[in-house]
Amino acid sequence: MRREDEARRDRAETEASRDRAPAWLQGPAYAPVCLFLIVLATLLVYANTFRAAWHFDDNSHILQSRRLRDLGNFWPPSGTRYVGYLSFALNYRFGGLNVVGYHVVNTAVHAVNGVLVWWLVLLLFRTPRLAGAARAGTPRLAALTAGLLFVVHPVQTQAVTYIIQRFASMAALFYLLCVALYVKARLSAFEGRRPRAVLWPYLAALLAALLAMGAKEISVTLPVVLGMCEWVLFRAAPDSRAGRAPGLKRAAWLAPFVVVLVAIPLQFLSRDGHSEGVVSELQELTHETLAISRASYLMTQLRVLVTYLRLLALPVKQNFDYDYPVYRSVLAPAVWLSFILLAALFGWALAVLFRTRRRPAACLTLAAMGIVWFFVTLSVESSVIPIRDVIYEHRLYLPGFGVALAFAAGVFHLLARLGVKRVVPAAAGVLAFTVLPLGVAAHVRNRVWRDELTLWSDVVAKSPNKARPHNNLGFAHETSGAVQAAMAEYRQALALREDYALAHYNLGNIYEKLGRNEAAMDQYETAFRIFPGYAQARNNAGVLLCRKKRIEEAIAHFKAAVALRADYADAHNNLGSAYYMQGAVDEAIAEYRIAVALNPSFLEAHYNLGVLYGKKGLRDEAAAAFRTALRVRPDHAKARQMLEELDRPATP
Repeated sequence: MRREDEARRDRAETEASRDRAPAWLQGPAYAPVCLFLIVLATLLVYANTFRAAWHFDDNSHILQSRRLRDLGNFWPPSGTRYVGYLSFALNYRFGGLNVVGYHVVNTAVHAVNGVLVWWLVLLLFRTPRLAGAARAGTPRLAALTAGLLFVVHPVQTQAVTYIIQRFASMAALFYLLCVALYVKARLSAFEGRRPRAVLWPYLAALLAALLAMGAKEISVTLPVVLGMCEWVLFRAAPDSRAGRAPGLKRAAWLAPFVVVLVAIPLQFLSRDGHSEGVVSELQELTHETLAISRASYLMTQLRVLVTYLRLLALPVKQNFDYDYPVYRSVLAPAVWLSFILLAALFGWALAVLFRTRRRPAACLTLAAMGIVWFFVTLSVESSVIPIRDVIYEHRLYLPGFGVALAFAAGVFHLLARLGVKRVVPAAAGVLAFTVLPLGVAAHVRNRVWRDELTLWSDVVAKSPNKARPHNNLGFAHETSGAVQAAMAEYRQALALREDYALAHYNLGNIYEKLGRNEAAMDQYETAFRIFPGYAQARNNAGVLLCRKKRIEEAIAHFKAAVALRADYADAHNNLGSAYYMQGAVDEAIAEYRIAVALNPSFLEAHYNLGVLYGKKGLRDEAAAAFRTALRVRPDHAKARQMLEELDRPATP
């Protein structure tokens, strides 16, 4: 009798909530309204980022990457993070290095991800174990809340405004799409729809999984997340066989995704048929380091995970380059207290999932799934694989979905427990007190990314005892022409870390600009003594030695530079000039040819090549070299003068 009364009361509350729900929430206008709000929120938050400068790894991965200059380099598909690099190559193909185009794509990807969050939450509420287990209107409101939270949260700015971290946002796009399509296919099977309605979303989910793997390695956790969805959401009732295709068990749905899981390691192995180099390449790809043991990294990540949770709950003091301690003892209070907190949170989520398998509670179940999602999607970068930088905010991009889901579902579960009947006004209040301030905070945070000076000044203020921010701020000052300020920052970096080869190299460049060649040479020599593979320091030392007419020593440095970096066009050009100073014209021409082959826009090398061709009497070759130089820079007076002299008829 009591259960009947509860059921009657629930039905009455459902009907009442329907009566109070606005028309757009119940009717066909719901989806367009949600899409409009999510896209509008994204544009408002990121409107001030479209002209933000290139930063940090953008230089090596995009600005200096020759691979991106030719789409032919991307066929056939190969290499790690292929999907991300291909997107950058397409950006370059249609807009060159205009930074606006790259930001437009990043922002568009983020908006699409917000829409995917909204759609996935709606699908999760429709699954067999959760359908009908929430009050009317709750799934639609929770989906909109999660989508808006995802796109406006300030912690997402690093994955969106920092261009190279399109790797993270694109991986999340295909990851979310894969999960949504998988759930869609399973729903179609459970509802007994035609095989085609099951097959197409399932195959599309497999394709999305492959693309996710090609975007970033964090996607290897996909089978675990799909397994959680299968275990929690698609367990048929004891008296039902719905959704169980003949002979097709649960493992069969997941098996193809496990095969996709090993696609990247197999790709490495297929290059030469053995495992040599696979480990080192993966280490370089993930920035794995031997400087931190696996045990120390794991202990540090316990503390990092708590910091991540704090950033998601209270996004203040965000930092691009944290000065984070590495913990090496499990007895450190920060380590074991973090472990207790994380274990309690994860244990609670698992307990809820086990309990709600018997007594479905849609919002509570999804809140617990969101927490598990957070831990699973961080497991690659926050477990036992030591990465040089122990904490980065862009690593929270995909886990951010789990937190958005947990928050949205948790809020509506709490509203139901408190007996709040006017759920729409309550949801509006939740959005007003979360989405609006978070959106404003994200917009303000994006100002930091305006240029290198604003970014690294912010980092230095928050990580004053870390050498790298001072070095990078010094380079930003140097680029802007503030030489003395740059020198001060480089010296501060070296005061904090004496064996910092890059800071020695940068300080050497400053001394060279000031004409202090002896001091510059000392810095270059220190740089390649610390890091013997420092090709740029070798090259610059060779240039200084050429000025002193110490040609043999200079040639030795240039040869060392090109041995370290075969594609180092500047060093080949300088080696050519050193050979010419020695009188070895043929050797000089050979080096200039290598330089222009490596960099077809290398003005100085084309001009030098033209001069030497002229000295050897090769008029046609010389003229071609000067014309190429003029195509690179039409106002190059010397090249034009040399070309005019070649075009004059020879004096009889």
